[in-house]
Amino acid sequence: MQAFGAVPTMVTAPEGYQALERGTIDSFGFPYTFAFGAYNLCEVSKFVTEGLAMSGFMRWEGVSLTAWNKLPDDLKAKLPMAQAAAREALFKAFAKDDAKWLPIFKEKLEITQFPDAARNKLIAASEPIWQAWAKEQVSAGRPGAELLNFIKAEVAKAKSKPNN
Repeated sequence: MQAFGAVPTMVTAPEGYQALERGTIDSFGFPYTFAFGAYNLCEVSKFVTEGLAMSGFMRWEGVSLTAWNKLPDDLKAKLPMAQAAAREALFKAFAKDDAKWLPIFKEKLEITQFPDAARNKLIAASEPIWQAWAKEQVSAGRPGAELLNFIKAEVAKAKSKPNN
């Protein structure tokens, strides 16, 4: 966002409401809709912009290789099923929050759609940042390029699905 003139400021989630209310910040990026609703940002906002999709929904699931190697094979085999069940429960919870908060947002806020052309410019401006991060990871002995390519591929798959 800095490439477009934004000045990033670290504001914790609980401080977001007061910062918007007082005009300390002009905008707040937050997971939509559940976090906007949970922190009642619609009470101190006039607008909400949909479609920016700055990061998608990312959550890391990891375990140390040492711990993983100590697990029995039957438990290792069950992990993908547990991950799938956790994702399904999470997405159901998000859908429930959307059903609750979207009507409230439509009533209280002016909702605008982030234009695709502007989103494409944002992605283009982000590419050098992503590449620098990947290079830094590779320099530290980590698979930065592979991870970046994996994330891009996963985002592309998610975008190709209905309702994403």
